[in-house]
Amino acid sequence: MPVPAGIPADAVPLDTTGVYDELAARAYAYGPAFQCLTAAWQVGDDIVAELTATHDGAGFVVDPLMIDAALHAVLGLAHRDEAGVRIPFAWTGITAYRGGARKLRVWISAAGRDTTSLTITDESGTPVLSVRSLAWRPVTVEHLAAGALYQVTWTEIAPGAADPGPLSVVTLDGDRPVAQLGAIPRAEPPAYVVAGLTGDGSAGDTTRRALHLVQRFLADD
Repeated sequence: MPVPAGIPADAVPLDTTGVYDELAARAYAYGPAFQCLTAAWQVGDDIVAELTATHDGAGFVVDPLMIDAALHAVLGLAHRDEAGVRIPFAWTGITAYRGGARKLRVWISAAGRDTTSLTITDESGTPVLSVRSLAWRPVTVEHLAAGALYQVTWTEIAPGAADPGPLSVVTLDGDRPVAQLGAIPRAEPPAYVVAGLTGDGSAGDTTRRALHLVQRFLADD
């Protein structure tokens, strides 16, 4: 396979056949729309990978799907022989230059321990996006399978020594307080304010009315 213009002539082609099958076997499963990695070369200690868009990324300066595909090149090529699962943890120094290109090249360099730097260009070498440092963190396959990364966990907090006891609740109708329940016999603001907002207005109208109500209430001694 000839080395395309813009890539050093002594670059060594890498076999990308089966990369997505290998990634799936390592718990990285990407559907057809995400499989944009089409070719790659070794250039010294760095890797250059070609990405071809599978859909129109209109509306974005740089298509997020193509940025994701750049990470496939890191995982499937730069980290090809590494065991375990790694996920992107912290992005530092991100600069977007231009968008619109449907074929991109990502230059992958090690930036430290478990850290990668990325330079993404179009075919002519014009910069598209750069990432000074992307830190990776290991996770277990069991962790991913359990969905723990996407769970909301509610932790009950028991009342402590600072528990104020009964809390005052003021119910409002329009902007007038019509009832006060469980009031603390001290000159303190109520702990909760309950406002009933009804009508046929839009969500935006209701939100503005709620804001006005809260502002009026807080301004009233």
